[in-house]
Amino acid sequence: MITLTKKEVLNLNTAIGAVANLKGLDVAFFYTKNKRVLKDNAKTINSEIDKIQKSYSHVDKKLKEFNNCHQELIIKHAKKDDKGEKVQVKGDNDIEDIKAFEKEYLELKDVKFKATFDEQAKGRKEVEDHLEKKVQIDLSKLNKDKLPSDITGQQLEGIMCVINE
Repeated sequence: MITLTKKEVLNLNTAIGAVANLKGLDVAFFYTKNKRVLKDNAKTINSEIDKIQKSYSHVDKKLKEFNNCHQELIIKHAKKDDKGEKVQVKGDNDIEDIKAFEKEYLELKDVKFKATFDEQAKGRKEVEDHLEKKVQIDLSKLNKDKLPSDITGQQLEGIMCVINE
């Protein structure tokens, strides 16, 4: 049994695929056994994260509302040419009175939608905290002397936590 954070399990699940084509019976056994265990654990962890994110789905609706209000604010404060069309500079709208725009934007973000952004930050923190939780996982380790000579540094780095030195 190896103790890893849930984030490390997800990363190892991805990294182990990089050694799938390396030669040698020991590496093939190591890959096959661990891939199945990692895949099952990653599926569970991703399901847990999905459940947390779904509990914050109401925030997505409020963020869309914020984005709509932000776009309306941009249109309201955009410089207009002689034809009444918005003036753009390097693909962005040119703002007529930047101080007035910033004042209204901050009012929108820091007052009207403050609770929404606070809730979004809370949801992100909950996911991050969940990923930092430790789990015991039954993985096979590979002895350092069984590593194939053609393994790259990047491949080795990805699986280092399951290598016996």
